[in-house]
Amino acid sequence: MWAEYVPEGDEPAARRLFTQLIRVPMGSPAATRRIALRADLDEEQWRVAQRLAATRLLVTGRSAEGGESVELTHEALISGWEKLARWVEEDRSFLVWRESLRHDMDRWERAERTSELLPKEEPMGELHKLAPLRERPSARRTDWPPPCRRTER
Repeated sequence: MWAEYVPEGDEPAARRLFTQLIRVPMGSPAATRRIALRADLDEEQWRVAQRLAATRLLVTGRSAEGGESVELTHEALISGWEKLARWVEEDRSFLVWRESLRHDMDRWERAERTSELLPKEEPMGELHKLAPLRERPSARRTDWPPPCRRTER
């Protein structure tokens, strides 16, 4: 069934999509599902999402703000579907790092973008190693990361 809805050439987009649909909460070993907004996906990912919604692996809908969204139909898919479980394990370091980054971005925005909450250069080095391999920056987060503050030596 997978090959019928996700041809080999679309598998990289499918994997990026599923990476967007999974999160590893801080301090938890268990991965959980998350809602991804269409605005945070590229066109290729959205096309794959629509095809997989027809199989009932994914559900599309609207966010509270009215934008289109997509999510896994059930949390059990994360551990019960071998392909997805393997991707989660392979991407675990990235998922943990991304969750931490999202937490930091939200905290920075709630604090009215205070410079004290800007990331230090060392942690942001992870951005260059991990992020380009997994997903593009969110259209809603084009101002992140801001210029890093230098670590006092």
